[in-house]
Amino acid sequence: MNRVLQITAAAVIAFLIQPGFAQQPADATKDAQPAQAAPQPQEVDEQFAKMQEQMAKMQAQMDKIRQVKDVQERQRLLQEH
Repeated sequence: MNRVLQITAAAVIAFLIQPGFAQQPADATKDAQPAQAAPQPQEVDEQFAKMQEQMAKMQAQMDKIRQVKDVQERQRLLQEH
């Protein structure tokens, strides 16, 4: 019975100590980077337009690669891609 009480007490102490180990040290919050500001809708639209242009360009390159029969020309086009 005494042994069971000791094991139970050790388990309770172990569970009570755990939150203390989970806390961050005070200096860790000082090194954190400030949050970035949300981008403006116009900037997002510009980025999206650039991405669409790049996707169209890559799709055109892939179409050209599929149509080429010459192996060397295909390799050259793949290197461009």
